[in-house]
Amino acid sequence: MLPFRLRSDLTRHRLGDVELALGLECHDGSGALGIRAGWSREQVSTLDSEFAMEPRDSWHIVVDRHVLPKLLQELWPLLGRSSTPVFPVVELGSRDAFRAVDTFVGADPLPLADFLSTVQNLQTLLLEDAHLAFGAYSDEDVPSEVFVDHWKGIALTVRASARERVETILEAFDLAQVEETWSKLDDRQAEQVLSIRNIFEPIPSGIPDPALLQPDVDHFLLYLRRCWSLVPNLEDWESNLDEAGRSLGRCLWMVQAVVRGQKSNQRARLVMWAQAAHPRALSKTLLDWAKDHPEWAWEDELGTDRLSWEDAPPEVDLARKVVQGDHVLHTVLEELDPLTADLVDLLAKEFPIDGTRRERFDGEFFDGESFDGESFDAID
Repeated sequence: MLPFRLRSDLTRHRLGDVELALGLECHDGSGALGIRAGWSREQVSTLDSEFAMEPRDSWHIVVDRHVLPKLLQELWPLLGRSSTPVFPVVELGSRDAFRAVDTFVGADPLPLADFLSTVQNLQTLLLEDAHLAFGAYSDEDVPSEVFVDHWKGIALTVRASARERVETILEAFDLAQVEETWSKLDDRQAEQVLSIRNIFEPIPSGIPDPALLQPDVDHFLLYLRRCWSLVPNLEDWESNLDEAGRSLGRCLWMVQAVVRGQKSNQRARLVMWAQAAHPRALSKTLLDWAKDHPEWAWEDELGTDRLSWEDAPPEVDLARKVVQGDHVLHTVLEELDPLTADLVDLLAKEFPIDGTRRERFDGEFFDGESFDGESFDAID
């Protein structure tokens, strides 16, 4: 059974005429956000670099939270038939020192019906958790996308010829065109008056600090990554850029993963700090390190982020003085917390992985490699 249950102590907030997701909490000044129920539309690029493309419309739609599931049920078919291949997309705030948002996309397309099956099973959580934005896009014929943003507005991109069909759907929900659904505030401004809170109920345990067994967005993302085979969405695995497109060169990376002892079958959290020039180099560095550590098998990635050197532990500073190039600088094995351990065990049963192929952090695979370590100590 999944450990995700909605908290019962949350009060739903409203902004103007819009009922918000439970994961959003309003503060003084939030009325300035200017949220309005309705829809806006603009035309997007009409010409691809290689061939003429049918014009597309970009819609943004805002509705009450209780209306959102019914409206989405009408909009998802705009992506195609039940068999149409789509790529799931998930976004959430990043811990990376050089970007604000992490985007994950399906490594391979899956039928729209399969994507919607997972959405249906997790819909309440997906629509209440403001940490996550999610949706799917189709590359067939004219690229189309249905995407639910962090604030639970709908971003819709479809061919212009579907305009009448979309307007008919929106009219059935008594939604009218407005000049703008959100005032022109960026996310940083919005976050000053509208905060995001954890929606998950702690798992009953009787322990003094129930927060120790409270799922959060990281646990939810771990489940979604396995459901939809999500991998980081990077345009170029062989460059290392910040949000402004500036090259960072070789920098510090921290990778967290769940590993399992080949002999003991015991799981642990592996934390690795490495210096690498870009994601592809980091992947190769981890694989090279794995060849020297065959006793721990990789099971799940918990996060990969770039850090500033000021945030590095002392062991990393010492190691970087004596190594050059792409290199693992420091590693630590820690005991898994019970909640993550139970979730990983559930994932292993629900989504078994071929034991001869271990998933790499970038969604690719390597054969027969695993990790080493005899105790929960540093294993450099």
